[in-house]
Amino acid sequence: MQLQGLVAELREGLHAALTELCELRHRDRGLEAELRVHQSDVDDKIMSLKNSLNTRNSRADVLEEHISDLSTIQHFFSGPPLGSSPQRSATSTHTSVSEQEAQQLRGCPSTPPAWGERRRSRDDAETLGIPAENSKRQRVALELLESERVYVSHLSLLLKANISFNGSDALGCKDKR
Repeated sequence: MQLQGLVAELREGLHAALTELCELRHRDRGLEAELRVHQSDVDDKIMSLKNSLNTRNSRADVLEEHISDLSTIQHFFSGPPLGSSPQRSATSTHTSVSEQEAQQLRGCPSTPPAWGERRRSRDDAETLGIPAENSKRQRVALELLESERVYVSHLSLLLKANISFNGSDALGCKDKR
C-alpha cells in the first residue's frame, strides 16, 4: 500500500509538472510572438529614420550644390550685385574652402577680381557697341542671382535650424510626411 501511495503521489507530481511545463510553453510562445511584433515595430522605426535621414542628406547635398553653383556664378560676374548694401555678412562675401576647391576644379578663379578690374560699366558697354538692353538684362540677371543666393542662404539656415531642433527628437518619433 505504501508503494501504491508513493506511485500515486509521483503521478500527481508528474502531472502537475507537465501542466506547468505546458503553461510555460504557452507563455513562451506568446512572449516570442510579442517579441516579433516589437522587433518588427523597431525595424520599421529604424527604416523610417534611415529614410528620413537619407532624404534630408540628399536635400542637403542638392542645396549645397545649388549654393556652390550660385557662388560660382556670382564670382563669375565678380562684383557686388546692384541694390545690395555694402555691409553684407561675412558668410555671403567669403567662400568656404570646399567652395573654393569646387571652383578651382571647374576652372573658375577662387577669388573675384577687384571691384574695378575687368568690369564693364554701362558706358563701356555702349562704347563697345553692346546695346543698352543687354546691359539691362545683365543687371536684372545679377539681381536675380543675388535674390536666389539670399533665398538659398535662408533655406540653408532653416535646414540647419530644423536639423538642430529635431535632431534629438528624431530618434523617438516616426517621419511625419
